[in-house]
Amino acid sequence: MTYAVLDDQSTDVFVTDSLLDELDVSGQEVNVQVNTIVGTNTLRMRKVSGLQIQDVNAEHSPVKVPYAYAQESIPATHHDIATPDIARQWEHLKVIADKISYQPQIGIGMLIGRNIPTAFQPLEVIYGEADEPWAEKYKFGWTIIGPVCLDKIAPHEPTSEASVNRVTVMREELPVHNAGNVLASQISHPNRQTDIVTHFFGKTQMKDMTSPQQIREMMQLDFSELNYSRKIPGTELVQSIEDRRFCQIMSTEIHKNHLGNWEVPLPFKRDEVNLPNNREQCMKRLLSLKRKLSNDQKAKENYVDFMQKIFDRQHASRVPADELTGPPGKVWYLPHFDIYHPKKPKQVRVVFDCSAVFCNESLNRNLLQGPDQLNSLVGVLTRFRKEDVALTCDVEQMFHSFYVNPASRDFLRFLWFENNDLNGPIVEFRMNVHLFGAISSPAVANYCLHKTAEDGRAQFGDKVADFLRRDFYVDDGLTSVPTVPEAIKLIEDSQALCMSAKLRLHKFASNRKDVLEALPKDDRAKDLKDLDLRHDTLPIQRSLGTFWCIESDTLGFRIELNRCRVAESFRR
Repeated sequence: MTYAVLDDQSTDVFVTDSLLDELDVSGQEVNVQVNTIVGTNTLRMRKVSGLQIQDVNAEHSPVKVPYAYAQESIPATHHDIATPDIARQWEHLKVIADKISYQPQIGIGMLIGRNIPTAFQPLEVIYGEADEPWAEKYKFGWTIIGPVCLDKIAPHEPTSEASVNRVTVMREELPVHNAGNVLASQISHPNRQTDIVTHFFGKTQMKDMTSPQQIREMMQLDFSELNYSRKIPGTELVQSIEDRRFCQIMSTEIHKNHLGNWEVPLPFKRDEVNLPNNREQCMKRLLSLKRKLSNDQKAKENYVDFMQKIFDRQHASRVPADELTGPPGKVWYLPHFDIYHPKKPKQVRVVFDCSAVFCNESLNRNLLQGPDQLNSLVGVLTRFRKEDVALTCDVEQMFHSFYVNPASRDFLRFLWFENNDLNGPIVEFRMNVHLFGAISSPAVANYCLHKTAEDGRAQFGDKVADFLRRDFYVDDGLTSVPTVPEAIKLIEDSQALCMSAKLRLHKFASNRKDVLEALPKDDRAKDLKDLDLRHDTLPIQRSLGTFWCIESDTLGFRIELNRCRVAESFRR
């Protein structure tokens, strides 16, 4: 059971991820290009077919939904729902007060667009005066239209919220790793349109918006590396209240644990956090995952291997029996699922879904994103080939190298099978480290990496500290120095500095074989470990979305075109 929003400005149906989980429906993942008033973005959504919707009392026949898109939440609140009390406030609407069933525990899980015209056919209408709300009865029940949801706001009092519409989905396409199914889909449905336009209502705070012109200016600043320069008016770094809170939490709580790793709490937006018990939701997700893995032996093996690694590395641990019943509101369960990189089909990553919504709450909605501490991507790439000797490296398991303090770990609980046996009992675990998927993790990781650099500056020198601070983009390091000895010393000192915080720099690559020969094989990039450096050609390395040809010392990009679409354009 769910509440639904009727939106005649939307051309499609949207549902929440949590509703699909309750229905045990998976759907096909598609990439959707969305155009809003602040720009264009590409979102990953699930597309489902074959849904049916029906009124609670089953007075009308079910309404078929050709297809629907799933997203994290529907931009509406319970303040927008008609209630018996609202109806009783108006004399002409009192007759329907007893016909409205309001259940606040039920979430808003669907938005119905005008591609379901039968849903918008009013069966009965009760009009009011010019400035009064009116009521309409649809197949799904009564609704009240008008300013009835603003009863908590004094007349003429300004509000900080407003609804924004006309969010347009310009194009829908399958993800790259499913591109092989596109042609078959088009053949099976020759009349299906490939370009889909939908309109979606959203809610946002009334504050300064970023215009396309401002975005262009920011890109220009990024290219010329002037961003946050204190010498140029208008480019000074100004922290928001939330960013200041994040930095305060980090600076006061950061410490090294008994293993020598940095340990910081989850940076919550509020001091007091109370979340609903979503264990049942996660149980449903786990059972659905079990069915999937049971039908795919290879995926099952990859998943189990990944889980065993996080247990072996102490990145997760079982919840002790005497702590299973945590304080009310202080426990949150994370669903998890597997993803495969299109370029690395044999390498699985298990993602803990910090955006999973339950009762209009999710872990990410309560976490601070933190300030943008990333270096300029263009700046890192430009400095990378400034000097003769170039090198690249990677921080191993960067997010999992930073631990969460024990008081926050119950917000990172998850369900899994004892001894990795899918036929065994389901038990509770909790993550001990910051997660890939948590909105706060990139800022936490950057803060801890910068803290490591500053703490080691006096011992290892400015060059090493600046390398960690200025020449890393998330976990990828790229830099260049004038000579081979300088490169070898930089590598040795950087590894020593990082090891002081239990961070491992590895996957080194360089355009000089003398540098690679000075490194242990285990510290080299994967495809450089077993090479005969005196005779073999150095392979191309991927870094920050570019392809670095070490032999010619050039940077390039690989563009993969959809052959079906290219052929079709030539035929035209």
